[in-house]
Amino acid sequence: MAHRQLGQRRIGPARCRRRFTGSYENGSFSHRFPVVSWLNDNPPPIDVANWQLRVDGAVKRPYTLTYDQLRDMIDWEGTAVLDCTGGWYAEQVWRGVSLSRLLELAGLEETAVSLSIISVTGYQRRFTLEQASRYALALDVADAPLSHGHGFPLRLVAPDQRGVEWVKWITHLRLNRTSKLWQLPLPLE
Repeated sequence: MAHRQLGQRRIGPARCRRRFTGSYENGSFSHRFPVVSWLNDNPPPIDVANWQLRVDGAVKRPYTLTYDQLRDMIDWEGTAVLDCTGGWYAEQVWRGVSLSRLLELAGLEETAVSLSIISVTGYQRRFTLEQASRYALALDVADAPLSHGHGFPLRLVAPDQRGVEWVKWITHLRLNRTSKLWQLPLPLE
C-alpha cells in the first residue's frame, strides 16, 4: 500500500495535468515557480536607484520612467499562465502597468507599426501594436515584487505567448516603423 501511495504522489492527478502545449503545472499561485532564462540571459541584480524604462522610437513624446514612477502608475492586475518551452507552466496573478497606457503617454506616430521590448541584456522580442495593446509590464507576481530571477524590476506579461517571449529585466520600449516580422523567429542572445 505504501508503494502504491508513493507512485500516486509522483504521477497522480496533480502531476499529470498538462496544457495543450504538453507542459506540466509547476508552482502556480506561489513564488515557487521555476526561474529560467533563454540561453545565458541572466544579468547581475539591477539597482533600481540607477534603472530607468526608456520609451522612444516612432513616438511624438519620448520619455523615461523610474521604478517608483512606474509603481505609482500601476493600473493592471490579471491572472495569466506563463508556459515555458522547458515543459512547465505556472498560473500567476501579475500586477503592473498596461502597455497601452505607456504607449498612449508616448503618442504614437502614424508610422509606428510594431513594438520592441528590450532587456538590460540586449535580449528583445517584437510585437504588433495590436498584440502590445493586450499586454502589461509586471512589477509584482503573487502579491510581491518580482524577484531577480523572475525579471525584477520589470517583466512582460504576454498571456497568448510562450515564456520565451516574456522579456525580463526590461529597460527599453522602442516603437518601430517596420513590421513585427523583422526579427528572428527565436532570439539569439
